[in-house]
Amino acid sequence: MLTNITADVDGKVSEIFASPGASVEIGDPLMMMEL
Repeated sequence: MLTNITADVDGKVSEIFASPGASVEIGDPLMMMEL
């Protein structure tokens, strides 16, 4: 799942942050992936 998330990060960063619910669940893993 991590590989899929990283691939979709570039294209869905805007949408993920736009949704409060999604940013909470996907925001944590995204921050860890970037770091």
